[in-house]
Formats: sequence, C-alpha cells, structure tokens
Amino acid sequence: MSYLTRDNAAILYTDALLRTIRDLHGMVGNAVTKDRYIVVGTGSMQLINAVVHSLALLNSDRVSSVVAKAPYYSAYKVQTEYLDSPLFNFARDPARFTGNATGRGAQIELIASPNNPDAQIQEVPQNISEHVIYDHAYNWPHLSPITKASDHDIMLFTLSKITGHAGSRIGWAIIKDYNLYRTVQWYVVLNTLGVSHESQLRATQLIRTIIKSYSEGIRNEKGLFHYGREVLESRWATIQSILKNSSRFSLQELKPDYCFFFAQIVDPSPGHAWIRCNYEEDVDCAAVMLSAGIIGRKFGSGNRFVRLSLLKRRSHFEILTARLTKLVAQTSSST
Repeated sequence: MSYLTRDNAAILYTDALLRTIRDLHGMVGNAVTKDRYIVVGTGSMQLINAVVHSLALLNSDRVSSVVAKAPYYSAYKVQTEYLDSPLFNFARDPARFTGNATGRGAQIELIASPNNPDAQIQEVPQNISEHVIYDHAYNWPHLSPITKASDHDIMLFTLSKITGHAGSRIGWAIIKDYNLYRTVQWYVVLNTLGVSHESQLRATQLIRTIIKSYSEGIRNEKGLFHYGREVLESRWATIQSILKNSSRFSLQELKPDYCFFFAQIVDPSPGHAWIRCNYEEDVDCAAVMLSAGIIGRKFGSGNRFVRLSLLKRRSHFEILTARLTKLVAQTSSST
C-alpha cells in the first residue's frame, strides 16, 4: 500500500474522508467549509504544532509567542515547551494588539471553544491583528449548543470528541488561506508521511454512520448526538446535585442555550466538571480529590482548580460520583 491515496498524485487523504468531513459539518452546522481547505492529521495535537510552526515561519526573523488565556488546555504549553523550537515559545497570557505588528515577534493565540476545561465559549475581537487558532474539539451538539457556524481563518477538529475513537488518531484543520494550507500540509508530509489509511477508512465509516443515523431528519432521537447529549446532561445534573450545597467546592456556571442542531433550548452537557476548592487550606485541589480516590487534572490555571472528566464509561462515572458524594459528606459533617 502506497503512502499516497492515488497513483501519480501527491494526495495523502482519501476523497471519501474529506467529503464526509464536509458533509458532517454541513449537517451539524458548526463550521463553514465552503471555499476552505482541509488538512487531515494524526490527531489534532499534530495539527496544533503544524499550524503554530507554519504561522511562525511567516515571521521567522523573530521568535513568535504562543499564548493562551487561562484556564487553557495544558497540552498547549507542554507540547510547545517540549518541542523547544527556535521559531516560537510559550508566553502564557495573550496581549491583544489591533495595530501594525512591525517591531515585535508574532503572537499566535490558541483558543479552545468550547473551552477545555470549563466549557465556556471563547472568541477574540474581530479587529485583532494577531494569529488565532480555534480549537473546536468540543464544538459538537452533544457537548455544547451549536449557536452558529464557526467562520474563522483556522479551525481544528478531532474525531475523538465526536465518537470517542481517540486511538484512531484522526484530526483535521479547516484553513482559509491556501498558502498556509500548503505549508501545514507539507509539515504533515515531512512529520509522518501523511495519516494511516486504515484510520482514514475507519473515520470515514464512523462519520458516515453518524450522518446515516440522521437520514430521516435531525429529530431522530436514535442518533449519536441525541444519545450523547442525553447521557452528558444527566451526568452534569448529577455533579451539580452533589456539589450544590457544598461550601468547600464550587462548580463552573453554565446556562441553557438555544441549539440550532436540536432546534430547541438545551441544558448544559459539558465533557468536564471544572471545580474550585474554596477552603483556604486546600491549596492543591487535585491533591484534595486524589485523597478521596478521585483523579483530576490541573489545567493552565492555579492549583485551586481541578478538572474532572465526565467522558468515561458508566461504571467509572458511578465510582466517581460515589467518591465525590462521600468527600462532600465528610466535609459537611466536619463543619
């Protein structure tokens, strides 16, 4: 089997995969794909660095700053610092510029919207002159209301947050500028000689199955997005119920919103609970959770916060809620 998907043509992705990706976005209405270019990568993590590297090449005479507003996905910082590129470094908080960038290195801002970890919708003002990469991994109707079709210059998506097939390692970037698209594509070629054909085939079949489940209309409640939303709405409500009367722990605030995909107002259904430890002595919230047998992760913010994943098997979620309930009860009985 060749690296290429077609003989005598430097094509690394199958037409079927690119077509189904466009069809999926068209059905969901979460991103504009018309007159845009799509680069498929080995997960969105490869594409994040591919895009950052390609943007930094545009200003290679100066070191570019990679920035993200807290709380941010920790891998942005970890990957940037680990690769230790002479073209860019991680500089934490963004500085929003609206004028000419002459005299300073470029700023490349990474924005997860909905945000990972707190599920908040994020956007920057349209007059910002810096590069902005929108990571839309969680911008799917089972995880967040679809309020509009995202129409940004650079948008990243991943199969793992749609179907849960993280191990297939399929992500894609939707890019407006042709020259940037070619540079990002060339990065993928040099880095991994494209993407596994088997993974592309599997992703194509999975996406086709999702689309087929809505062949009789978006209101088909047997479709994947309906099922996923129902499960996550229930899990979010459970976490809210456990923490609602706790003074020690507080949960991020999310409100119902209208979703164009479901054509109705929907309750929150985030993939994660973003919890703050309020007691003065709880200086490390992740350690507090671990003491109760709960594994949480710190995410580009202070130690007062911890992220608990709701994207897990039912049995694992039941263990999580049992231990969290016990921790809250112990706190209440000791005060």
